Amino acid sequence: MIVMLTAWTIVALGIAIASFAIVHERDWRKRLNNTILIDGLVTAELDDPEWENTRAEIEYQINGSSYRFVSNYGTGMLAVGDRVRVAVNTETGDAERLAFVTRWVFTFGPILLGGMFVLFGLLIIRQFGG
Repeated sequence: MIVMLTAWTIVALGIAIASFAIVHERDWRKRLNNTILIDGLVTAELDDPEWENTRAEIEYQINGSSYRFVSNYGTGMLAVGDRVRVAVNTETGDAERLAFVTRWVFTFGPILLGGMFVLFGLLIIRQFGG
């Protein structure tokens, strides 16, 4: 009984993890509907003690005007002077660095992890005759 309960809990956890990723992907795609992609330049690295990480201050230009923002994501391998892709929402003016790593962490990784949890849970259920 405990084994089956644990197995179903693992399956539910896997579904929850994958669902988070799917919702994040849906929101990301909705955000990209009104977004333009432009080049930006890393102008500073700011320490973020809350996350024990550094975040990039990025500058970009639209129609001759310069704008700056601090990326919500860690800099990773970025240094001052590096060029990056920036997604700018044309309706709200919100900007964010566009990088494959952030997509991996918030979408592809959780979908794979959730799938592994579901598979593992179902294998336990099958093994113990659920």
